[in-house]
Amino acid sequence: MRFLLRPVHSILLVSLLFALACGDDGTSPMDSGVDSSAATDSGAWDSSVADSATPDATRPRPDSGPPPPPPPGIVYGDPMTAPEMSWTFVDFPGTTCMDGSATGLGLNLNPASDKVVIYFQGGNLCFDALSCIAVANADGFRGSKLNSAVNALRNGLFDRSDPDNPVADWNFIFVPYCSGDIHSGNLASGFRGNAYMGRSNTTQFFGRIVPTFPTATKVLVTGSSAGGFGAIANFHQAVGAFEGMSTAKLYLLDDAGPPMSDTYLKPCFQQQIRDAFGLSSVPLFTDCPECSGADGGGLGNMIPFLATTHPTLRMAILSTTGDSTIRQFYGYGYSGRCNFPVNMPAADYEAGLLEERDVILADHDNFKFFIKRETFHTFLGRRMESDPATVAGVTLAEWIRRLVEDDASWDNVGP
Repeated sequence: MRFLLRPVHSILLVSLLFALACGDDGTSPMDSGVDSSAATDSGAWDSSVADSATPDATRPRPDSGPPPPPPPGIVYGDPMTAPEMSWTFVDFPGTTCMDGSATGLGLNLNPASDKVVIYFQGGNLCFDALSCIAVANADGFRGSKLNSAVNALRNGLFDRSDPDNPVADWNFIFVPYCSGDIHSGNLASGFRGNAYMGRSNTTQFFGRIVPTFPTATKVLVTGSSAGGFGAIANFHQAVGAFEGMSTAKLYLLDDAGPPMSDTYLKPCFQQQIRDAFGLSSVPLFTDCPECSGADGGGLGNMIPFLATTHPTLRMAILSTTGDSTIRQFYGYGYSGRCNFPVNMPAADYEAGLLEERDVILADHDNFKFFIKRETFHTFLGRRMESDPATVAGVTLAEWIRRLVEDDASWDNVGP
């Protein structure tokens, strides 16, 4: 029997899914003078972006040994150039959005800094008729969209005027989300013919991000919602990409995209995501056999895999205890046929978070959680000293500062 969605339920579902597409960041799109026109990228080396050393994968490293080979698929290209301290869209002709069009990335350079933020945009998943209703950028992402996209973080992560923002003076990279696959897919034609090529896109991006910052000392890989999942799914690749050319230290900050164990993130839902996006062939999952269970589960094992594989790197998750948006998606696993986003109980969501923190990662001091007893979705678009971004007297700004400065006082906060 065909399932028909009643109009009133359809409206409610669209509003819920739209929250994930846009991110609950307490902001609304508005113009801030960002240059969103497509830039002509000459590929010429700009000494104002980094030092004049040739970005060569064989250059000497402090450990005196040759650099490891880059991850599969990484091909180092020309460094990117752009005007200082303003947003520029850089075209990547070989990338693929869901609709088959090419995309690019946003670049905001501060030549005085040797530190880099790589931010993955969020905006829903698209694996069935319901989830695709409000997926971000189903019609592609070109330079004309950059303005409003980066403005979603204008009061938070990308606020250069905020003296409390610990990354205010860093270089910014904005990775658009137009693949509908949590930046991780490897399937040329999926649901309704959509191209799910997020993994290929990020691989191409890293191939030019790294040469642009060959002398970077610190790189924060982050993202919100679907972009938070994307940051986790691509962190292993990012580490390998920078190791091939740079001595930068990487950090992971996942905003509102927490993987959980099979107890809470049900294997039947995980299997749908694997099949829809072709995740089984993505290198992260071939490198992490325990991340692919025979029953379709195992995605929650990405976290201990990363913590174990990169024990000297700091990683973190931001979440509320009852994130109403993520609970809607995890609710697929709670429906009778695993095919409808019922509401995952808030108690289960909190239990899943605390299990990750207190049980699964109990022996990993390099992975911490910032958890607020609330139901809102995403933190990084909020002012970092605001009440919503403060837990037990610790502001998000201070907590991120401790993270990226390797402060010994950095620790879990929350219930």
